[in-house]
Amino acid sequence: MFGTEFKRTAVQRILTGEKTLAELSRELDIAPSVIRNWKRFAEAGATTAVQASEDVVPASQLREAYAKIRELERAGARPWRSRSCAPPRRS
Repeated sequence: MFGTEFKRTAVQRILTGEKTLAELSRELDIAPSVIRNWKRFAEAGATTAVQASEDVVPASQLREAYAKIRELERAGARPWRSRSCAPPRRS
């Protein structure tokens, strides 16, 4: 599997005109459709970030966060649903 920085660098080489998609595909021995997807995701992410005017979290980090939530839920840690988090009642 290719890392984020590798993909970003490869896409940047196309966007700057250093290489065409076909040239890069041959050089890296990666199918053009794979590189095209990297480019599409990079462009979509940039557009989303600009439109949202806020930080955009990579999907991999979001998946990790959801996995951690599921792990905590399985362990019974649900502080947002627990009455024990409510302030004590005064008599």
